Amino acid sequence: MDFIPENPKQIKIFKIDNLLNSPPLGLSLGSAYAAIRKEITPTYAKIHLEPLITLKNCLPFPLFMKIEGKRSENLKTIEQVLETQEEVSLLEFSHDFRIKMTCQAGDFSTNVYDLLPFDDKTNQNQTLFFTHSNGLAPLNVQILVSQNRSYKYFISAKTLVINETGKALNFMAVHDSSTFISPFKIPDQNGNELVLFTDIPALRILPKTEWSSQATPINLNQLGSFPIDILDSNNRVMNFGVHIRNIHCGKLTYYKSFLMR
Repeated sequence: MDFIPENPKQIKIFKIDNLLNSPPLGLSLGSAYAAIRKEITPTYAKIHLEPLITLKNCLPFPLFMKIEGKRSENLKTIEQVLETQEEVSLLEFSHDFRIKMTCQAGDFSTNVYDLLPFDDKTNQNQTLFFTHSNGLAPLNVQILVSQNRSYKYFISAKTLVINETGKALNFMAVHDSSTFISPFKIPDQNGNELVLFTDIPALRILPKTEWSSQATPINLNQLGSFPIDILDSNNRVMNFGVHIRNIHCGKLTYYKSFLMR
């Protein structure tokens, strides 16, 4: 990434030896701020300027993101829409900012999520979730922390159902002691229905507005493609194909996708 200062006179001058031997956390480049990473070999040395925070939307729908950073009396707010698989680098904040994030998709909004200051235990244990009058739809946030204390956040689902059948269906999470319908449903650009769940073991599918049955819940740990049958109120069989897979997010984390056709 190129950092082009608006006014070169705003850049503080550092000696190369100081940058290599005891580099600061970052550099102010006019209105932008870059974290510093050094790379030293027996034959050469490199100084890398990197974004302090990068956010990536790994969900299959756009996210409206609001970022607020505060340092003493200085308050900065950034609002941006991230499309699917799009990422944004936050260059407006330095390490001494307190930075918070909220997201919105359709009529659903998330809680406030702390980006900085970063503490391994506190930040890794945070939960980002969409709120709804009937409950919560948790998201998955993977955080990659580099040696120079720059941060990359991957936002994805824990379990995602994509309904491509064109039929009005209810998707019910099945646990050992409870069953519930996800409160989070949103259409995608192709008209499919997207449904978010937490990390659930099994799923039951029922047509809406009428009695129906699916005798055996679908085990979501059973990856692959297979057919399922659902009976409506007239004992007519509806046959659908399903495909369950783990989707890669970031370098280490996966989330589960359930595609129904």
